[in-house]
Amino acid sequence: MASIQDRGLRIPDDISIVSIDNIELSSMVRPALTTVNVPQEELARHAVQFLITQRDLPERQAASVLLPIELIVRESCGANR
Repeated sequence: MASIQDRGLRIPDDISIVSIDNIELSSMVRPALTTVNVPQEELARHAVQFLITQRDLPERQAASVLLPIELIVRESCGANR
């Protein structure tokens, strides 16, 4: 964000920014950062289960898992205007 502002661009007037993981800092910077909240504990649980399954049953095909995510719209994308 600083690099964008250093170049004379304005967030979100000239460029929008969206991040992923919803770290605590994203709500503290200005403009506040729009982000995608990912359920990290659930993601980690599935990853560990996948690794255990691969270790125990290496011939088994990997499965896809869809996790719920949440878009948290803040000032950095201009959608709140």
